[in-house]
Amino acid sequence: MNMTPLVSIITPILNGRKYISKCINSVLAQDYDLVEHIIIDGGSTDGTVDILADFQNRYPHRIVYISEPDKGPCDGWNKGWRMRRGDIVGWLGYDDLYSSNAVSLVVDYFIKNPTVYFIYGDCNIIDGSGELIANTGNRDPQIRSMNKLFIDPIPTVSSFYRTEVISHIGTLKTNMRRCDFDYWLRVNKKFNIYYLDQVLASFRMHDQGYSGTALAQLVYLKERCLIAKEHMEKEHLLLVSSICIWALFKNVMKSLFILLFKGSHRDYYSLMNNLKRPFNKLIRLIFREKK
Repeated sequence: MNMTPLVSIITPILNGRKYISKCINSVLAQDYDLVEHIIIDGGSTDGTVDILADFQNRYPHRIVYISEPDKGPCDGWNKGWRMRRGDIVGWLGYDDLYSSNAVSLVVDYFIKNPTVYFIYGDCNIIDGSGELIANTGNRDPQIRSMNKLFIDPIPTVSSFYRTEVISHIGTLKTNMRRCDFDYWLRVNKKFNIYYLDQVLASFRMHDQGYSGTALAQLVYLKERCLIAKEHMEKEHLLLVSSICIWALFKNVMKSLFILLFKGSHRDYYSLMNNLKRPFNKLIRLIFREKK
């Protein structure tokens, strides 16, 4: 890798005009200039394509987009990978944001650590108006076992990797929503995953986004359990069951807070963060991580 590598950011989108400008501007505002932003539109009808065309006209060397029907965000992600020219790749949801120094921190880390191929940082969780709800991060200097990934998945929006990862692992599965979770588990079988102690991105949780709906949480829960069952060693199937029970409990608590008690996402994440620590500690005591 040269000392000034090009970084490719992939953003799948469908009918996301409300937040896409903020997303693109967070990429344009990076303090590292060699960044291309590839936006894969799945056939929006709400004016999103007009916004993308305007940005491309103003920043023809930094913004690239296509608009055509696809099979969902995982398919869009694969299309973006095929279009990318960069040596380093990141993924950013159409309603998410990068910290202004995210890319420069990542580039500096990769240059200083030539044998590292995959890194992730902390991620803020924000609401529809951009207010901070919580912070999530794996906080493990080096993930060397799948157990860690199952217990506390890394935040996709703050993950970056060299293109060699794609060459070795292949593309994302397009028959699921949690293709990112599945992919990171596949990555972990061949590459160590390293942690950068910086907030690199903000993940937006809002009712208009698919990930913020109760239906999405149920779909994610089902897929995460199936993915865990596929990747986990047979002797650790009890761990898979424990994770699924924990995820189901979180979904029930979220429904109670938001639907019944009219609580906020902030209330929910505050409670879950307090409960997650003893749960994770117990799981790690039962299932020792393999070094």
